[in-house]
Amino acid sequence: MNQFLQNYKPFNVFTEVPQIEELQVYKVPTGSGVVLTQVILNNPEESDAKVTLTINTQGVAVFKMEPSETKIVNLYLVLKSDEYVALKQDGKVSVSLNGSIA
Repeated sequence: MNQFLQNYKPFNVFTEVPQIEELQVYKVPTGSGVVLTQVILNNPEESDAKVTLTINTQGVAVFKMEPSETKIVNLYLVLKSDEYVALKQDGKVSVSLNGSIA
């Protein structure tokens, strides 16, 4: 196991359908650290959609989703104390963010 992750415990960061406007979905507690390890996206609609993942004010990833598509994306994004994750979308994609916290 990666020594960095030895003191980290897995947890679900966010599971929901984000809004069209950017929404802060998680803020790292003061004195803690988080590693985002996975994002699961599901577009149940019959039209294309897009989800934008932002860390603080920096857009990190844009996920383009085809109709009825599900994506599982493995990540390794380290967040420090008081940093935050925000999501926005143009569709009805459900998003689950998973990671580990210390």
